[in-house]
Parts: sequence; structure tokens; C-alpha cells
Amino acid sequence: MPAVNQIEYHPYLQQKEVIKKMEPYKTIVEGWSPLVHGAENIFKEENIIKLSEKYKKTCAQIILRWHIQKGVVVLPKSVHYERIKENFEIFDFELTEEEMKSFDVLDGKEKRILADEEGLQKKFDMECQQPVWD
Repeated sequence: MPAVNQIEYHPYLQQKEVIKKMEPYKTIVEGWSPLVHGAENIFKEENIIKLSEKYKKTCAQIILRWHIQKGVVVLPKSVHYERIKENFEIFDFELTEEEMKSFDVLDGKEKRILADEEGLQKKFDMECQQPVWD
């Protein structure tokens, strides 16, 4: 069984059904493109801006914190030292349950990749049936 499944995952594409199908296998989700591949729209979302102001964090930090609290492994990419440092500074605050739910309205708002969920499920099921050791 796959221990980790890397899927596109961010506030605009929360993939709830895919994640639900992985739960019985205890497969960890690694969020690919956690900051929507740098799309500016995500940093203009009203709820994210309000949380940024409340916690005195960047919008990117708010989004990364949301991932962590969802239990998703997140590996944001950057070549800029300041951004890399900033990405680690998300463990000194916690979003409330209500604040976490405020992200629900963003799901499906924009998608970068349209996934064939049935095809993904078949592939995942096949991989889970493969022997771990040869």
C-alpha cells in the first residue's frame, strides 16, 4: 500500500473524496502545489487576508498552517531565503475550528488540474494490491 500519496491539494482543490478513499489505507497525503503554484488569486481571498491580519502572518503562512492542521504534509517550494524561512514560521499559532471551516467555501473555486477521480481511484486501488516486497 502507498504510505504517501502526493496529490494536488490547496484551498481551491481540497480533494475531499480522494482523501476519504485513502483513509482506510492510512495513506498520508502530501499536498502538491500547496500555494496554488503561486497564483495571486489565493492571496486576495478575503478570509485569508483577515486571518493574516489577525495573526500577523503572511497569507502564505496562513495557507500552510491550514494544510498542517488538515493533517496534510506540505513542502512548499521556494528559492528565496526569506520565503523558505517564513515557511517554517507557522508553528507559533493555530487556526480555530471556525477559521478552518472558512476555507470550505474556497474548494472548487479554481482548479489548475482537473483530475479524473475514477481513474485516480482505480490506480490507487491497483497500487494497494501490489506486494510491498518482491
